[in-house]
Amino acid sequence: MPRRSSKKAKAENTELRALKKELLFVKFQLKKQKLTNQLTVQRNEKEIQKLNAIRESILTKHRLEQEWEMNQKEIVRETRQELEYQEFIYNMNIVVQKKYEKEMLKKEQEVTRQLERRNKELKDALDNGISIKPWKQCGRCFEEFGEKGVRVPKVLECGHTLCVGCLKQIAQPYSIECPFDGLVTDLDEKKTIDTLPKNFIVFNM
Repeated sequence: MPRRSSKKAKAENTELRALKKELLFVKFQLKKQKLTNQLTVQRNEKEIQKLNAIRESILTKHRLEQEWEMNQKEIVRETRQELEYQEFIYNMNIVVQKKYEKEMLKKEQEVTRQLERRNKELKDALDNGISIKPWKQCGRCFEEFGEKGVRVPKVLECGHTLCVGCLKQIAQPYSIECPFDGLVTDLDEKKTIDTLPKNFIVFNM
């Protein structure tokens, strides 16, 4: 009976040692697995970081490409607007130039008619022995000065005298160029054709 108990105890001890040994092995495997899992997680995190970096790079590149395309479209739009504006200015300049040429032609024709009329007056005066007093007439239209209306004689800064009607015909928005010597008389809001000095001398000569 004692021998059986001893064998039984020995067997139990052997089994216990085997269980302890297996427990240690399981703990080692568990620790190893945890370490493996940690390494796997770390590798996965690094891979995720790489993937995120690649994704961000792709998104950045795509965003830059979109911005570049938008910038190109904006440049094209601005260039088109600039070309349209330049074309508009060019067309306006043509219209203004044609209008100016038309006005100049009209003025030249008017001057020609006035010179022809003046030539006829001088010829008639010579033929009839009539005395002509040129200082009593506007040197541009050859009409006799008057004390009222468009025939009032006005003196430019250069000293030449023209009637109001002629001054209004040759006046620019802010100046009058004398048709005799080319000198310019400046105009502004206060200094106008109406405020230019009146030449009273022509009425007393």
